[in-house]
Amino acid sequence: MDEALARPGRFDVTIPFHDATHGQAVSLFRHFYPGSELQIAPEKAAAEINTLALQFADTVFAADMLADGSDLAVSMAALQGYLLKHKKDPRKAVRLAREWIMQLWEVQQARVVKKLERIRAREALAKDAEVGASPIRSTVELNHTLPFHPYPLLLSPSTRLCSTLLHLVIP
Repeated sequence: MDEALARPGRFDVTIPFHDATHGQAVSLFRHFYPGSELQIAPEKAAAEINTLALQFADTVFAADMLADGSDLAVSMAALQGYLLKHKKDPRKAVRLAREWIMQLWEVQQARVVKKLERIRAREALAKDAEVGASPIRSTVELNHTLPFHPYPLLLSPSTRLCSTLLHLVIP
């Protein structure tokens, strides 16, 4: 979040939202699938749901799946959204979890690439501005440099005002 938005006095309480953990994924899976949708005996259903929940969490947090060995940031909201898509079939949710995680990883990698591109573009603009921008100088120097400044909007308003006044006073 931008520091200007989070300055003192704007918020009374700050609540951090961290990525989901293995245990949270297991608990969420068990919550979504209490066992009745398996259509087997309740004691067997509970045991199978526990096994499926562990398989699901292991699949979601398996480090060897990702191509570059990086960690994947998975929020509780993302897990919930995925499980909602497979609300009626816990076995299918486990079976398709690996494919979903790979898609999620690709989306996250694309975001990282776009963010890096934006940062590089800003740095290039800043570098171009440094090359073309002149520092604030004395009034005599301003008279000679400001009319031909390649980036007039990069100058401060007071510098632009001085330039305008100098043009009015000294033709």
